[in-house]
Amino acid sequence: MGKSKGKNRRGGGVQVQADGSRAMHSRPTSLEVLSTWTGDSAPSLLVTADAERLVVNAPEGWQRLCVEQGVKVAKVSTLCLTDLSPDATGGLPGYQLTAYDAGLRRMRLCGPRGLAAFQRSTRHFMNRDDLAVDVT
Repeated sequence: MGKSKGKNRRGGGVQVQADGSRAMHSRPTSLEVLSTWTGDSAPSLLVTADAERLVVNAPEGWQRLCVEQGVKVAKVSTLCLTDLSPDATGGLPGYQLTAYDAGLRRMRLCGPRGLAAFQRSTRHFMNRDDLAVDVT
């Protein structure tokens, strides 16, 4: 009973290359720097894997950054925040309103302790009853 080339014990994932080396199957992934520290912006990153888009931090002016970089706001359904400072969250409410207006009805927020309370604090002006926000 020999081992099957190109398979691991879980039924896939490892591929044997022509030179005998092994490589994991992977999805096409890219990382784009949307902004860095400047006079009017804080760092923000866009991670794309297949059709899924994830943003790290949404500083003030984040929607403008998306327009400048050609990022469609409604296609970003996950935001990861490094902290709750304005440098990370300043553009979050505006993003949520714009994404909602563009048709997004479910989004996920990942971040530090207190993020759920921060999200609840925006309920007075967000007022989008059918926008589902999962906070982890």
